[in-house]
Amino acid sequence: MPRKLSTSPRIEYKDLDLLPLDCAKEVLGFLPSQHQVSESQHNSFLNISDSFEIPTTMKFFSTVLTLALSLTAASASPVQERDVQTVHLTFYGGPASYSLSFPADGTIVPTNNNINIDKIESPDYDPYRLCTFHTAGQKSLASGINSQTGAAQVFVGPPQPITGVSCIGFCLTTYQDCYRNGQYVGPCCNGFCAANKCRPYVPLA
Repeated sequence: MPRKLSTSPRIEYKDLDLLPLDCAKEVLGFLPSQHQVSESQHNSFLNISDSFEIPTTMKFFSTVLTLALSLTAASASPVQERDVQTVHLTFYGGPASYSLSFPADGTIVPTNNNINIDKIESPDYDPYRLCTFHTAGQKSLASGINSQTGAAQVFVGPPQPITGVSCIGFCLTTYQDCYRNGQYVGPCCNGFCAANKCRPYVPLA
């Protein structure tokens, strides 16, 4: 027979299968006679079964407690999400060039082009730090800034086809906030952080 607790309406406690013994009394308001808390059982769990019933009001408060603990855990580990940035690159090989636009999500994007590339530019990204350029042969890369437009540059030596490119990460374009309310926001794509803003290396007209 289930243990009678009061004359109030009762329901079976089925929301939880296991309950820590050291907090069972706080949640349930009692411990069934077959479960006595001892020092050796401090980290044990009480098996909630159909062998006893609890008042409806206790079920309500235990549900509220479970919800509160879930919300506390969620707030303790906030997840900061940021939109994936779009990369714009222009590849130069002598008088020829071609452009690509793609998300900076780490996916390798094939160029499908055989031009021998010696320079790559981006007006709104940092390709030297945040991109990987795939080639068939050995290469050396160097960074630079276009003195007229302020675009970030990558120099490739020796010139050769870029078979694919992948970029991941984010950076801030010119005049975006690099600090906001005293908090660091992120690195500048092709400039430097001063007075809370990303400033261009080259004065823009």
